[in-house]
This record gives sequence, C-alpha cells and structure tokens, in this order.
Amino acid sequence: MAASKNDAYLAWAEWGEALRMSDVPRIRSAHPDISVETAEAYVIEFKALARLMSDLSEAGGGHRLGNDRVAKYVRARFPFLEESGMNKVLTLIDYYAWHDGYHDSPNLTIDLDEKPGA
Repeated sequence: MAASKNDAYLAWAEWGEALRMSDVPRIRSAHPDISVETAEAYVIEFKALARLMSDLSEAGGGHRLGNDRVAKYVRARFPFLEESGMNKVLTLIDYYAWHDGYHDSPNLTIDLDEKPGA
C-alpha cells in the first residue's frame, strides 16, 4: 500500500535518530514509494503546519484553548491529517506550550473560529 501524506508527515516529524537526515531523505527512507518531487512539496506544507503548531503553542495549546477546538482548527487547514497525525500534532503543540511556559502565560492570541484563508 502506498504511503499517505499523513504517513509522510509522521516520518518527517519523527524525533531521535531520524532528525540526523534532512527532510526529503527522512521521508523517503521511511517511504521510498514517495517521489522526491512529492516529498519536496510535502515538506513545504509540513513546514507551514509546524509554523501553525508553534503559534498554537504560544497561544497556550490545547490545555488553554481546548484540544477539540485546536484539532478542528488544524484539520480545517491540513485535512490530510489522519488520527495518528493529528494525535502527533496535538501532542507536540501541548508539549511546546508546556516546555516554553505558554500553557500558563500565552504569548499570542489566535481566533480559533477564523475560517481558513480568511
């Protein structure tokens, strides 16, 4: 079965030994059926997702904003995320919010009711 974009995201977002590889080789080492061109396009989107995750962390993460609301906001912008990818995203958002102290003292305000592209 061919790897999904969600599968590629999970490979790209993996911590540990995998981080020693640059983005495209990391995705392709886990999923060689994904072409270089496709992996490059995915990386652009994954980096945009990472920026959004950073913003959501600075706004307090799911601890402060509510995991269901955060998940809905992220899914509206990155519909390729399956349950496994969304769980990774929510976990990382909350980890960074906690690690950097934003869960108690947010640095940003995000309107979670804003529609994508607005």
